[in-house]
Amino acid sequence: MDLSALGWKKYSESVSLPEGSFDVGRISVENKTNYTVLTKYGECAGILRGKTLSGFDGAEFPKVGDWVRIAKLPEENKVIVEEILPRSTKISRKSPEGDEEQVIVANVDVVFIVQGLPDDFNLRRLERYLVIARQSGAKPVVILNKIDLNDDFYELISEARAVAQEAPIIAVSAKTGKGIDELKTFLQPGSTFVLLGSSGVGKSSLVNAITGESLQTTREIREYDGRGRHTTTKREMIILEDGSILIDTPGMRELALWADEEEIQKSYEDVEELSLSCRYSNCDHEKSDGCAVKAALDDGTLSQERYQNYLKMKKEAEYLETKFNKTKQMERKTQAKKQHKKLNKTLKEKYG
Repeated sequence: MDLSALGWKKYSESVSLPEGSFDVGRISVENKTNYTVLTKYGECAGILRGKTLSGFDGAEFPKVGDWVRIAKLPEENKVIVEEILPRSTKISRKSPEGDEEQVIVANVDVVFIVQGLPDDFNLRRLERYLVIARQSGAKPVVILNKIDLNDDFYELISEARAVAQEAPIIAVSAKTGKGIDELKTFLQPGSTFVLLGSSGVGKSSLVNAITGESLQTTREIREYDGRGRHTTTKREMIILEDGSILIDTPGMRELALWADEEEIQKSYEDVEELSLSCRYSNCDHEKSDGCAVKAALDDGTLSQERYQNYLKMKKEAEYLETKFNKTKQMERKTQAKKQHKKLNKTLKEKYG
């Protein structure tokens, strides 16, 4: 298998790789600690075992899209995954189990944020996806699917554009094919794209519409709410005929933020600009006179829902930053104690 067809050239030019020669592969399917790895030897089973498994030292395990250093097992269609190579981008969220980063996919160039019309259309969730996409370093593109089910989708496009800022918005119907050609213009040979969205928004149908084949299983939408039944059960990389690389993902029920405050500010430039227009630099946006934010909320220029979502995400980012700093402080204290013990031991051995 030609590594350039997997996006190696574009990836290798964007990161600093370890010195020396080594075999590489790209994770195409992830199943707990077992993987499918695309390599120059073809499609191989990737395994973590022994020292390799413990060698990750508690760090995030490989994810779909990752480039990894591998060792081929003789006369077997298997490789040992020895090391995760540097990630050019990564889509992350806060893990549902705790306050830790959970990487979803890695090394993607464009994030297709999919919402299904009309029932899955949610501006607050869209804002959250946009923050996560921008934090990753990839380019966000908003896809409004199932326009065949909604005659008023132009109004919804206008609402989405108000929060998407520079991110392109494409209205499509995976069922009728409308808008798919416009979507395909974003696909480029050697570039990697990921579909993100809630369950039932039609991501699998979009994959089939893009490829013109029934690659992903789909099920009919439910009549009572217009949502599709969730079918994708794993993250999977698909190499398209045009040379682009598409990653399909299961629908995400939880999307806890893993982003810094700076990235949130970029996604809410309208709110930040209003803050700069306040009479006082330390304006609390609640009771201070001359508050531009309060004025915008009163006259409807800024919606209360968008502003509350902005405050909520800022609070999440502040919490993560505080926790991260505390963790770093504890690590430094632990390291200092170890060094102090080591010094005392050395002095004792030398001087008694």
